[in-house]
Parts: sequence; structure tokens; C-alpha cells
Amino acid sequence: MTYRIEINKYVTLIIITFFMGGCKISSQKPPKIENAVLDYKTDSLVVWSLLSSDNKNSIVLTEVRKRYGIENGRLYDKKQKNTVSGLTIQMKKNDHNAEDVYISNGLPIYAYYEKNHNNMDWRLINYDVKGNLDGVFVVGNYQTHFMNGSGDWKNYYFKEYKNPNDTVFEILEEGKVKNNFKVGVWKYYNKDGKIEKTKTYTLKDAVDVRFPFCIFNKNEPCY
Repeated sequence: MTYRIEINKYVTLIIITFFMGGCKISSQKPPKIENAVLDYKTDSLVVWSLLSSDNKNSIVLTEVRKRYGIENGRLYDKKQKNTVSGLTIQMKKNDHNAEDVYISNGLPIYAYYEKNHNNMDWRLINYDVKGNLDGVFVVGNYQTHFMNGSGDWKNYYFKEYKNPNDTVFEILEEGKVKNNFKVGVWKYYNKDGKIEKTKTYTLKDAVDVRFPFCIFNKNEPCY
């Protein structure tokens, strides 16, 4: 019972912080949802974990890959034999870092949200009701807009900060995304800001950048 109460408080905090942060970074109108079936429930949560010794209420990544997969472009539960819907997935990377996204009808919708240490607003990515990257994309002090799954992706090495606009972040990777997949030339950097490698992608490489779909990439899974 204690675990459920703590989880609900955590999810509530994420939602409150997201909307507060959203008011500051974007004035865009919310997506039209009249033709979508939405079943958002803040108390429906499943925790995935990179930590092999995490508590019994989470599923370690090796088990996640066995139980779930992508079928017909949607997240599928092989154990329950149905499309995943109506829950928030939280990926616990370590004791200080977690990713959250809501899944409806097998697709990530609304927003992906990453907390890193004490910085609740480290990364925010918006999705439309069809599961496409769409709207505000923010990481550190970089902000852009995606449309219909396409835009300019950047990621940075994490650094503690009080005000992201007063902080210099070291870039980790950058490249183009089309239909939610990596395309064109991508550059990968070390912490000294030097390019470690470049790689050219096509849609045939099928490297999905969306969490949690990226976990199941045959080429370049994100974990």
C-alpha cells in the first residue's frame, strides 16, 4: 500500500511539473483528440528498470524484452496477448534518473518526460495522438518543434543546473528524424565536444528514437 501511495504522489508531481513547465516553454494549442480513444489514468503505472537488484514491483530490462515487443507499429504484451494501453511506463535508469511516457492503444501519446537528479525538466518530448513526435522538444537549453514525427534531434550530456539558459551543456548527439526514425548523417560527440563518429541512416535501418519503442530496435536499441 505504501508503494502505491508513493507512486501516485510521484506521478502527480510529474504531471504538475509538466504543465507548469509547459506553460513556460510553449503557447501551442493542444492536439485535437476528438477522433482518438484516450484512456489516461495517472494511477496506472508499470516500472521498468535497468537495475538488476531493484524492488519486486519493477520489471528488469531483460524481462521487459521477453514480455513486450512491437507488433504492427504498437507496443504489444506477449504475456497478456494484447496491445498495451491505459498505463504510464516509467523506466528507472538509476536512483536519480527516470523516464516516463503514457501509452494508449500501443502508442506513446501526450509527452515523454525525463527527470535527472534534482532537475525535473531535463528533457520533454511531445507526442500527438497517433504516437508521432509532434510539438515542443526540449532538452537542457535546446528547444525546437517536431511535426508529424520529423525534426532536428539533439541530446546533451547531463549537467546539474539551476537555470538551463545560464548553463553550457556538452552535446552528445545530433541528427535528423523523419517519421520518428533516424535519417541522414548523425554526429556523435565525446565530452570534450569532439566528434567521435558519424553515421548515415535511412528509413530502412529502422532506428526508432521514441521511448519505449527504441528499446526494441534490432539496430541500435537505446538500452
